[in-house]
Amino acid sequence: MSSPGISNITSSDPASTDLAYWNYNVPPSDHAIDCPPYLKNIDQKDLQTLSTPDSAYTLLTWSQIQHIVSTNDLSVFSRTPSQLRRYLEYTHRCCQQYGSVSNFISKNCLGWSLPLEPEGKGLYFESQNDWKITWNDWPYAVEKGIVHLLVWTKFAFIEEEGTEMLSKEAREAIEGFVERVFERKVRKGNVSLQHRFRQEVDVSNIRARYCGSEIGVV
Repeated sequence: MSSPGISNITSSDPASTDLAYWNYNVPPSDHAIDCPPYLKNIDQKDLQTLSTPDSAYTLLTWSQIQHIVSTNDLSVFSRTPSQLRRYLEYTHRCCQQYGSVSNFISKNCLGWSLPLEPEGKGLYFESQNDWKITWNDWPYAVEKGIVHLLVWTKFAFIEEEGTEMLSKEAREAIEGFVERVFERKVRKGNVSLQHRFRQEVDVSNIRARYCGSEIGVV
């Protein structure tokens, strides 16, 4: 399902149509003939974002975020062009230094040793050592005052057979966790959770997932 009318890009810049996408939003003195390695082989969405002036980009409001989450149209989320450029350069360096972004996250951000072994053997979130909450160091283009948090777990969530949707038990566990950890501290309407979002990090026997990756708090 799409989110009609919701987009970060508000206008185009006809005067810059001949500009290579990797030269947008950088001073003319820094324009390059060749594309930097970290901006090669990108998907169409990132290409469109990088080809947009920062001045033509708008930040998503809280009501827009809630609509995006409710319709599960997460493709609408994006970083600003300059922020995306820095993010791609950063992840490129991480891959060069650590072999993959996943290796960097597990070692430097989470401090989790391999192999991952959840302490809880039954219920989700049974042990506090099996999950961590971190800031998203590279949040999406959202209005000031909106906080983007990530919840990482050592355990996997059961999905409905033949789908990528979480099981009823998993959804209830996540919603209960969010209520205990977030909604009791802020008003319920100020927390937006996308528990259907599923993004895995697999490195050897690392199996960490974003649980409700798109958690916003205002």
